[in-house]
Parts: sequence; C-alpha cells; structure tokens
Amino acid sequence: MGNQISTALNSTWDYVKETVGKVFREIAPPIVQYVVKHPIRTAFQVANFTLLFFPGLLFAPVLGLLGWTAVGVRAGSIAAGIQSTIGATGAGGVFATLQSVAMRGYGAARLASAASAAAAAAEGVKAAVQTDNRGEMDMKREDTE
Repeated sequence: MGNQISTALNSTWDYVKETVGKVFREIAPPIVQYVVKHPIRTAFQVANFTLLFFPGLLFAPVLGLLGWTAVGVRAGSIAAGIQSTIGATGAGGVFATLQSVAMRGYGAARLASAASAAAAAAEGVKAAVQTDNRGEMDMKREDTE
C-alpha cells in the first residue's frame, strides 16, 4: 500500500512540475518583452501591486530609515528632528500614527487602508487616461481616412 501511495504522489508531482514548467515557458517571454519595453511602467505597477496588497512591506523599511522604530523614535534620526521641532505630539496625530505604524499598532491598519485606497485610485486614473488616449487615437485615425 505504501509503495502505491508513493508512486501516485511521485507521478502527481512529476505531472505538476511538467505542467507548471510548460505554462511558465509559454507566458514568460511576453512578460519579459513587456518589462523590457516598459521598465518604468512595470516598476510602478509592481510598487502599486505591493502597496495595494502588502503595504507593510513598503512602510516598515521606509519608516525605519526615517527613524520610526518598533521601540520608539531613534535618536539623531529625521523622525527625532521632526519630533524636536513639533514638541509634544497628541494621540491620533500624524507623528503618533507613524510611530504606531512602526510599532505595528492602530496606525498600521490606518496607513494600510489609505495606501490601498491610493493604489486603487492610481490604477483608476491610469485606466481613465488610457481610455482617453485610445479615444484620441481613434479620432486621429478617422481624420486620416
């Protein structure tokens, strides 16, 4: 019985590997061509996707570089400079919310929601611009006919 299960699992695994490899070989070349032709657009699309679905992957490193850490504001950082300029900060303010994001508190959900909304809005604007550009191309085509 054990040999039959092992054989079935091995043949299933081989089939999955073969199928995934075949699909990858078919879809990879057009994707690579698109990325080579539109590197900046691709970078923005990847950033937008990450911002929409995984906002924490972008915010944690950026806030860390600026001085907001999980244990508080890092001495000598940009965040420390801002805090020394504005003085005491109230709960719910921008500074406190950014600190909360760094500490994975209430601010993380707020910022993630705002970032996802911004990413969705950016995609909407892009779609509207593309639609408008297609209309202009159609009008130019009609003028030449």
